[in-house]
Formats: sequence, C-alpha cells, structure tokens
Amino acid sequence: MLARIKKDILSTDYGILLIAILLSIAGVVAIFSAGYDPATGEVEDFYKRQMIWNGIGLAAFFIISFIGYKRFIRFAPFIYGIGIAVLILVLVNGHIGMGAQRWIGFGSIKIQPSEIFKVIWVISIAWIFIDFDNKHLSFMKVMKKGVLLAIPFY
Repeated sequence: MLARIKKDILSTDYGILLIAILLSIAGVVAIFSAGYDPATGEVEDFYKRQMIWNGIGLAAFFIISFIGYKRFIRFAPFIYGIGIAVLILVLVNGHIGMGAQRWIGFGSIKIQPSEIFKVIWVISIAWIFIDFDNKHLSFMKVMKKGVLLAIPFY
C-alpha cells in the first residue's frame, strides 16, 4: 500500500498542480479585493468561503487521483444518469438566482448542478470514447457516440 502511495505521489504532475494552486490563490486575492471597502477598511468574508472550497477541491484532487480514472469509467453510465436527472430536477424545481433557474437548495446550502455536471460530462466522454483507436476512428462513429453526450445541451 505504501509503495503504491509513493508511486502515485512521484507520478503526480506537479506543474499542473502548481498552476491550479496559483490560479486558486489569484482567485482568492481577486475575491478579497472585490470585497474590500476602502472607506471603512472592512472586507466581506466571501474570500474565506473561497479558501474553504479551494481546500475541499485540493483534497478531492488527491483522493480522485489516487483512486484512478478507470474506476470512475466503470460507474460512468450510472453517474451520467444521475447527472442528467439532477439537471432535469433544476428545470422542474430549481431556484432562480441572478436571473436564471440554475440552483437546487438543500436547506441553507444551494448548489449549481451544472458546475458538477461538467466533471460528469468529462467522465462520460472518456467512457463513451474509451474503445476508440486511430485505426477505426471515423467521423460517423464519433457523431453516433456523440449523440448521447449532446443530451444535456437540449
């Protein structure tokens, strides 16, 4: 087990991880500066929530990278179906925010399923096209398999 963890740590792409962390820091700084009131010297606490979500995202990055994408591919049809169902739920029973119906509320917490579905969609792309190779790739095959991926856009 320790050997696998060591292998995973050594094989991590630290360049991409560094870029993601730097972008996250830039986002927190931008949110901090947007919430700063120079007249009073007070700052809105939105940046604190962003830092919490950045920490959650970083933890999720490591957990998912240690699990491996092949395990997610196995559950991709189920995950895709749940994602589509949640998007339909937004249409039926979503909350309106900033002029659009895009939120689902769970008590005091509201989530935007379309943001989560972006990850689900990438997993679904991998699932649908995992059997393709360069020898058997054709435009019609891509279009036929792509129809399933187009469902959320309707």
